[in-house]
Amino acid sequence: MTRPFTTPLDTSPEAQAWQENKWRSMEPWQKAELANQLTLDCTALALAGTHARSDGLSQNEIRYQLALRRYGQELADEDYGTPTEADSSFPS
Repeated sequence: MTRPFTTPLDTSPEAQAWQENKWRSMEPWQKAELANQLTLDCTALALAGTHARSDGLSQNEIRYQLALRRYGQELADEDYGTPTEADSSFPS
């Protein structure tokens, strides 16, 4: 039998078993909600990291930089415009 979960090296077998049982007992909507929150949290961290590395970029330019890293130049420009356009077309 293969295990669907990989046990991290710093996790006890008991803790891993608890986590697996918890995940299996969740309704699909609960799993989706958890995954959505993880996505939002990762986006917030990425924006904060971009802000920390930026030199006076506006919030819209920071969003553009994140889109550029995630999706590439073509899609970032298509969705956000150039950084100057993005700065004037989105609320901060």
